[in-house]
Amino acid sequence: QQGGPGSSTPGQDIPTQGMQRVKSSQSMASTGRAPSAEVLDMLRGLCKNENNVVAIVSGRSRLELSHWFLPAGAPGSDGGGNTDDLDAEAIADPLNRLMLCAEHGMFYRYPSRGWRMAGMAEEEMGALMGSETTSAAVSAMAVSADGADGAAGSSLAPPVSYGQVFHTASDGVDVVGLPFADADTDWRSVALPVLRQYAECTDGAHVEAKETSLVWRYTFTDAEFGGRQAKELMDHLEDVLAHDHSVEVVRGSGIVEVKPVEATKGNCVRRIITQMNPALPRWCLCVGDDQSDESMFTTLEELLADAKSKPSGQGMTRTKSALALGSKRGDEPAAEVWTATVGSKPSAAHYFVNDPVEVVEMLRSLGSK
Repeated sequence: QQGGPGSSTPGQDIPTQGMQRVKSSQSMASTGRAPSAEVLDMLRGLCKNENNVVAIVSGRSRLELSHWFLPAGAPGSDGGGNTDDLDAEAIADPLNRLMLCAEHGMFYRYPSRGWRMAGMAEEEMGALMGSETTSAAVSAMAVSADGADGAAGSSLAPPVSYGQVFHTASDGVDVVGLPFADADTDWRSVALPVLRQYAECTDGAHVEAKETSLVWRYTFTDAEFGGRQAKELMDHLEDVLAHDHSVEVVRGSGIVEVKPVEATKGNCVRRIITQMNPALPRWCLCVGDDQSDESMFTTLEELLADAKSKPSGQGMTRTKSALALGSKRGDEPAAEVWTATVGSKPSAAHYFVNDPVEVVEMLRSLGSK
């Protein structure tokens, strides 16, 4: 359905070329934290077509995404960058072709590759895609899907755990036990005590210390009280971290997170789109349900504005009902790009679907074509 930027008014249905709307069914959606077997089967259906590029972009850790989506024995299935001791059956599994971005793009895993951290050297995306897909009919699908890579780096070691969890102000170890942290100068030495204090004062809340960010999760708190605490916590964190411009405080669905400013899903989309050039996708679907997903939609708008300024006519163009990515020249058909948020609410996306159930059904329909 179409709503337009900033609009929450239902409009016309998204053109689906014969796909029908179905009634919600609990079995279609992921239950708990991990995706259901049905969701994994849907993703396999999309990945089986080697002309498709399927990207999952999340704030979750690389170890969680690896365990949820990758078959054991596939490259990166341990959350690291090593590609030794692989399993032939896992390599042949269509899920091995998933592109994964963790912690808002600070870690990424290209299809059939191990994990890398933003800033580490990696083969160009175009070269990777060129060896696995045909440039004439490639589709990019970013579901919920960082800048150029820097100097060469060694293989990324797998994390030892999902991350530390704190329930009280004195629970667990101190900031010195966190990866990539310096207890004397790191922003986490300032933010972590505040987050832990609010976790102790809010029944049902806890703190997750990930590799590059800190998360205060209040999903299981009283909705009204948890919301008030989240607002107060954001104000507190913004005050104590006002001097540090390398991080930002953001609020998502049931979370308050402190993370590096460059860690955005919009940067992930920019990398995916720009590094697939010149084998641009004929069709791209970008779907997200969280506030952090809005940066994906706005990034596509920025790419559109940039393309308009290019005299060559290559890049992104807008059709009557969507964005188009590709060339305006008649011999190279442009590709359409659809942005959609989940739920009828103000959003930079141009369309919306009612709930995650409809997202799964839509993607399943696409995979069956």
